[in-house]
Amino acid sequence: MRLPRWVLYGSAFGTFLGGGALLRERVFGEAEPEDAVLQRAKGKIVIVTGANSGIGREISESLAKHGARVIMACRDMKKCEKVRKEIIGETLNRHVVCRACDLGSYSSIKAFVARVKEEEPKIDVLVNNAGVMGCPKSVTSEGLETHFGVNFMGSFVLTALLLDKLKGNPGNVRIVNVSDSAFKRGEILFKDLNRFEAYDPKEAYNQSKLAVVLFTALLKQRLSGNFCLLSQFGKRITFFMEVGVFGTNVEVVAAEAGGLVNTPLLRHFGIYNSILAAAFVWPLAYPFLRTARHGAATPLYAALCPSKDISVPYLKAKEADPGSIEVLNVEDAKRLWAIAEHWSGIKFPS
Repeated sequence: MRLPRWVLYGSAFGTFLGGGALLRERVFGEAEPEDAVLQRAKGKIVIVTGANSGIGREISESLAKHGARVIMACRDMKKCEKVRKEIIGETLNRHVVCRACDLGSYSSIKAFVARVKEEEPKIDVLVNNAGVMGCPKSVTSEGLETHFGVNFMGSFVLTALLLDKLKGNPGNVRIVNVSDSAFKRGEILFKDLNRFEAYDPKEAYNQSKLAVVLFTALLKQRLSGNFCLLSQFGKRITFFMEVGVFGTNVEVVAAEAGGLVNTPLLRHFGIYNSILAAAFVWPLAYPFLRTARHGAATPLYAALCPSKDISVPYLKAKEADPGSIEVLNVEDAKRLWAIAEHWSGIKFPS
């Protein structure tokens, strides 16, 4: 008896997707840090921005599963509440809360920080995960280009306003800035940071991610007071810090989500908005897209791992990666920091 053609096609397609999933697991590795690291979440109070979808949701759910109190900092409260209930149902951890925080609005960030300082006895980890990608030309409520305003300036302001709360924690605390390898292709266009003259969404995104990594490296330097210049080629400087030595109790690291991750960040890409692309391109691209769980693995590891594992400002594939920061320009980092303080009117506490 011959099977109908649609059954054969369906079987072949299912086999292809199954093989793709196995290939993805082989290429991208384990989707979570080892259990010994995850157990360190117990009893911690963690803020995760952009926690209602994608990588942020995966980080939040894993932290809740392992006993952390999770503060989901999100712009859309309706979506946040829905996801919060789902996470509580999955983890049976009632200590998961939603708090409004729009990183494109300084007033929203200030209101969020004021509430956190009033309600929470301490903060152990801040995960700056929220971000946008591939947006059409637009500005935040502060008048900044959306990628630059949300991905960099929003995280900069939030971190500055929370720093005294973080320092007030008697234990070691951590700031994790979620990044990706696009920062290596970025250029800080100081003459037009908002890209108003010639807008390209990819270049705007790359610039914002480079800004985040520059901010991370300089913040780590200023909080530790113990950086060495490992090598210098003209203006190219590699940052390095002695393992395990910190000037304050605040540890800082950028963690690479790694490659193209299948999250709502891709919603502005053609593959999401074209029926033709969805039908023909998506099945071929699927095995090579990281899942949100894979994308969350390194940021989650960065939030919980021992201090010795974040001795340099950049983490890739759950390992310190000094080579990734060879493109950093320390003068650009200082100049960008000064501009961010001037534009926001907020200075980092000393």
